Amino acid sequence: MLRSMQIFPEKEELSGILTDVPEYHKIYLNDKSGKYKYTKKATQMLQEVHVYTKLDSSSRIEMNVNIPFKDITRMEVIERDKGKSTGVTILAVVGITIGTMAVITAIAAALKESCPFISVYDGSEYVLQGETFGGAIYPSLAREDYVPLPSAAIGPEVKVMVSNELKERQFTDMANLLLAEHAPGQQVLISPAGELMLVSNPVPAKTAMLNNSRDMLQMVTDLDNTACAFNDTSAGTPVNRLVLRFDHALEEGNLGLQLSLRNAYWLEYTFQELTKHFGDRYNQWVGQQKQKPGEQIIQWQEAQHMPLTISIKNGDGWKELLKLKTIGPLMNRDLVIPLKHLPENGGPIEIAFSTGFMFWELDQVKMVEIEPLPASAMRTLKPSAAVDEEGKNVMNSLKEADGKFLEQPEPGKRAYLTYKVPGYSPSKAYSAFLHSIGYYEPIRDYQGPADLGFLNRMKDPGGFTAFSMDEYKRVAQSAYLAAKKQ
Repeated sequence: MLRSMQIFPEKEELSGILTDVPEYHKIYLNDKSGKYKYTKKATQMLQEVHVYTKLDSSSRIEMNVNIPFKDITRMEVIERDKGKSTGVTILAVVGITIGTMAVITAIAAALKESCPFISVYDGSEYVLQGETFGGAIYPSLAREDYVPLPSAAIGPEVKVMVSNELKERQFTDMANLLLAEHAPGQQVLISPAGELMLVSNPVPAKTAMLNNSRDMLQMVTDLDNTACAFNDTSAGTPVNRLVLRFDHALEEGNLGLQLSLRNAYWLEYTFQELTKHFGDRYNQWVGQQKQKPGEQIIQWQEAQHMPLTISIKNGDGWKELLKLKTIGPLMNRDLVIPLKHLPENGGPIEIAFSTGFMFWELDQVKMVEIEPLPASAMRTLKPSAAVDEEGKNVMNSLKEADGKFLEQPEPGKRAYLTYKVPGYSPSKAYSAFLHSIGYYEPIRDYQGPADLGFLNRMKDPGGFTAFSMDEYKRVAQSAYLAAKKQ
């Protein structure tokens, strides 16, 4: 079994810590009758992915391993068979075709709630770029998002795919392409608010300390998928705080932070563990959540430290720059944060990143010079064509932010969008970003009674954050004890 597993689509590999496979995850392997019966009262997860691959003969338990997608020989999804399950649960075993997108989708299905997948045509195939409006799981949380499309083949037209790959219902209200024209060699990034910025002269931090005790400088200097995971269990608090120190070089208005980051799969796992405690009351709870104002749900999220809070220190103390909403764990996202509230007397600049235990992974932070992209170099393109997986025209659902949603109610639903680029010139450089609005609804089928005591604790400020760290310690202890038995 892989613990602390991560998917790296850009490197086409999995990584994690190799551990023993518990017996309760071998039920269908040991069931010679082929009936795959499983008690409905059991608390183990009824959805998982079995990956078959050949590991090096030197591999051992509690060892970090990297598994290239190309070395995966077979995959199976194990889940509850709703059609056959009555008094007992019957497991369905589904074989998965091997391939990059199949590997990503199948494993993500077992680990995360997800949100719409965004892919672009790179000249030969559709390539995954990330997810959009992560965490917007109710209509009241529908929001804008901006996904960079670095792999897009930009020519007279650009092609984008919006797809539902997991167990959820997706609703997309608008999907515009933001196109930035710039000189070759220049880099354009987008802020969480949708501001396009030219960035240059990146400078690494001088120091980076997690909870005043752990040196994270190497983790956040290089873009290498070795990230600050906000996973310090020794600080006495489940809220982790990373402070970086930079030299001050420019005046206010000319500085920004260039970030490469993602949410951790651990956040998806712990939130699913929370919702599992609703048991067969889950759908009733979702209905109640939909009736709440979005601001009330956001207040709960902030009280649990789910956003990444970014602050700057000046003569008046720490000033909050923004709370970054969740963006999903599937791929790193590169973005820029304009800096304000700079120290008046110059000197070093200190930046703090604060979040709940293992909710985010910060791979790289640089201080950069920023310059707003001139309006003449920016274009907002509406799709010139939009069809679904059956070739049906879905243009009217995506052209405007008008409450007419493209509905993708089940896995396998896809929308193929084409954007015409007027005045395209191969001698110019372009950067593309998808500007979308929407929300999604996870589909869950939990069984058994609700654990009201646990759920009441999750209402308290910091309750979910504390659960995240406690659950991590529990899982780590279980793995340690299992390793000792070897």
